[in-house]
Amino acid sequence: MEIRHLHHSGIEKEKWDLSITSAFNGIAYAYSWYLDIMCQGWEALVAGDYEIVMPLTAGVKYGFHYLYQPFFVQQLGVFSFGKPDTMTVGEFLRSIPPKYRFIEININFFNKAEGGGFSYSVNKNFLLDLKRPYEKIAGKY
Repeated sequence: MEIRHLHHSGIEKEKWDLSITSAFNGIAYAYSWYLDIMCQGWEALVAGDYEIVMPLTAGVKYGFHYLYQPFFVQQLGVFSFGKPDTMTVGEFLRSIPPKYRFIEININFFNKAEGGGFSYSVNKNFLLDLKRPYEKIAGKY
């Protein structure tokens, strides 16, 4: 799989938003309009024709490029039409350009990665899976 790094001006926002809408793990934080507000100049990693995407919330401080978790953006990570497997997530994380010397991001609940030279910590979060029918969700309460 070829993963391309796109600068902000090279991202096709209609395709991006369609990808997030169609993604198995799509969330509001990942839409282009939201990212434009929360992290001006964000970049992206894209595979295929936007079948798998990952936003890169980039910043520069004292001449160092880094990736950070913007305020009011709980989680991002890899988004795809099917549930992303550990190999795909790992490949995307390893495809982050080396110019980013410091990376501190929250990947989403469906992103699991192994190895790759990254250190991980799990944050506690309460999620209600709305992909199941209403009757099954309500039956648990």
